[in-house]
Amino acid sequence: MTAASNTDERTSLIEEMCSAAEAFYRAGWVFAHSGNMSFRLGNDTFLISTTGSHLGRLSADDFVDVDADGSPLDDSEQGPSQDTPLHLTIYDNVDNAGAVFHVHHLEAALCSDRDNKRGFTHLHDIRMIHALGIEGDEPKVNIPIVKRADVDTFTETLQDTPEVPCLNVENHGIYVWGQTPQDARRHVEALAYLFEYSWQRPMNPKKSTSITGF
Repeated sequence: MTAASNTDERTSLIEEMCSAAEAFYRAGWVFAHSGNMSFRLGNDTFLISTTGSHLGRLSADDFVDVDADGSPLDDSEQGPSQDTPLHLTIYDNVDNAGAVFHVHHLEAALCSDRDNKRGFTHLHDIRMIHALGIEGDEPKVNIPIVKRADVDTFTETLQDTPEVPCLNVENHGIYVWGQTPQDARRHVEALAYLFEYSWQRPMNPKKSTSITGF
């Protein structure tokens, strides 16, 4: 691949992530400088949004390249997101993770508080689960809840539930990934629907199993 085509690919990737970030902002998931996003450029190189960047108005200047240790590879005035170690942990533990998006979704936080004793939010027989790459006539998923946003906690949970493209940090936000920025965006949007469904669904004896699992 030529240098020109590399530049074109990088520009296209950044445009895709900026478009997703703007949509997330309009939806209310990345207010007040919250959230961040990254992409795996190569085995040891990653593109990540800068610390303090506003996801509602991202531009190419709001991204920086880092190495596998999270150290910047250029002289950008702004450093990488403070969540860079968490993004790198996901890449280290999930082979097909090519992009990671972190958003602060309200219902996801509410579900994490409601379901924290079980350690996951259970959903089944909801067709939107298929958008996460989980197949079957009766799809089901347990979305993991973690107590802390730290490398050790992420590593332990990812090794136990590698097939679910999401970690829900209790009372905080979700980290979501996919092979491409398009995949990661689809997963964020699907999970937003699923968490909203889970939180808003009236609880009654006949329907509660789709949420509680028992």
